[in-house]
Amino acid sequence: MRLHVLRRRPPPHEGRKARWTQTFIDPDDPRDNLFVPGMGHLGFGLPMANAAKLLHPERTVVCINGDGAMGMTSQELETAARYGLNVIVICGNDSHWGMYRPLGEHIFANPRFGTRLTDVQFARVAEGYGCQGETLASIEELPAAFARAQAAGRPALIDVPVDYTPHPMDEFWMQVVLRGVQIAPCAVD
Repeated sequence: MRLHVLRRRPPPHEGRKARWTQTFIDPDDPRDNLFVPGMGHLGFGLPMANAAKLLHPERTVVCINGDGAMGMTSQELETAARYGLNVIVICGNDSHWGMYRPLGEHIFANPRFGTRLTDVQFARVAEGYGCQGETLASIEELPAAFARAQAAGRPALIDVPVDYTPHPMDEFWMQVVLRGVQIAPCAVD
C-alpha cells in the first residue's frame, strides 16, 4: 500500500517512523513532503508541521511521529492549540526508541540496552494541551480516526499502537556505516 499525498505536507521526524514514512509516502510534488535526512533531529516533526500550517493554513498538514520524538516535543501541541494551527499528528507508539532497538538487540545482543520507553498516553497529553486526542486499538481504525481529526476544528493527535518492524535500511548500518567496526556484546546490570 502506498499513501498518495495530495497537496498535503506530512513532516515525519527522523529515525524509524521517518524511514517507514518515506517508504510509503508518494507526494504529488516533492515540496509537499517535508523531511530532513540524516541523524540528530529527533522531534522536529511537530514544530515543522506547525510552521507548515502557519504558512499554508488552507492545507491539511499531517505529522507522522514516533513516541520517542513525540516525547521530545509534545509541548508544541500547546503552540498549535494556542495559534489555531489545526495540524494532525499520527503517533506510532511502540514504547521504544525504535531507531536504537536494533543496536541493542542485534549488535550488542543486549535486550536491556535502554530502548524501552514508558507507555505514554499521548492522546491524553494532547487533550491536556487543548487538542483532540484519540487512542486507537488497531491500525484498521486509522481512516475513521483521521476523518474525525480533519473535522475536529482544532489540532488533533491520533495515538496508534504499532509493533516494532525492522526496516530494510537497517542492514545499511551494519554493512556500510559499521563495516569493519568490532563490537562486542555488553552486559547491563
